[in-house]
Amino acid sequence: MRFVRFGKIFLGFVVCSCAANSSEPTSTSLPIRLTETEPVVRVEVNGRSYDVLLDVGIGYGLSLFPEQLEQIRGKTQVGTRSGGISMDEPIETVRPVYEVDVVQLGEFRFEKAIVETDFHSDEFRESFTERVGAVGFLGIGYLRDYQVVIDYADQRVTLDSAGASGDQKSECSGAAVPLIQGQDWGIATKLVTEIGEVDLVWDTGAPMNVLFRKRTAASGIDKAEGDKLSLSSIQARGQEIGPATFEILDWGMPPFDGFIGHDFFAENVVCIDFPNQTLFVQQ
Repeated sequence: MRFVRFGKIFLGFVVCSCAANSSEPTSTSLPIRLTETEPVVRVEVNGRSYDVLLDVGIGYGLSLFPEQLEQIRGKTQVGTRSGGISMDEPIETVRPVYEVDVVQLGEFRFEKAIVETDFHSDEFRESFTERVGAVGFLGIGYLRDYQVVIDYADQRVTLDSAGASGDQKSECSGAAVPLIQGQDWGIATKLVTEIGEVDLVWDTGAPMNVLFRKRTAASGIDKAEGDKLSLSSIQARGQEIGPATFEILDWGMPPFDGFIGHDFFAENVVCIDFPNQTLFVQQ
């Protein structure tokens, strides 16, 4: 298991928070192709189609592997991104960031849009493409203006602009909890469990639910990396969304306590209501 996250953008460039054209439809759905633990969606960049991992645990918009970026005509470099976060070693590479004519997600068109260069090694990209059949990552940068309903059972993710006007999709109901957003780590929430309050990142890119060993140790729980911990109670504003089982990961660096990953998304419909800064769980 290998978790990695992007670093900071330089040359005065700002992380993409992209909005579709106002004349576009107010809702669109993208089919999800589920591998063993990864949700893959299709995006279009300047008319070319690419399968990418839907990864709401990261704060940028869209990254593609260098090989795919080389295929795209009409792009303009507007900045660079440097550094990153990895369990294995620091990531110090400087990577181009481009503006492209159009990024399309389903029926939504984003003009003068931003696409970043993925930072992974050649070996990772080759293995990832072979195993997952994807050539990049879609984070929350293109999703921040929408209610985003992630439904693994129906194999679709739906983007809807209803939240901007205060309306709610029917899927945006159930247990509700305020969002905490960070540039590098996407979205997180505070949840209450039998081991106390935990800050967890909701991450469709995580292959399982994870708790960091530093957090379990702080509660006096002696678990080694790879061990499992079942929590019978996980509450959001007093509403129960558990139980859930977490794998222990010995990673001390991130400023939170773990991930809500594939196991949870596979069993629940999750609505991330970005305009109203709330996450809903339908069990």
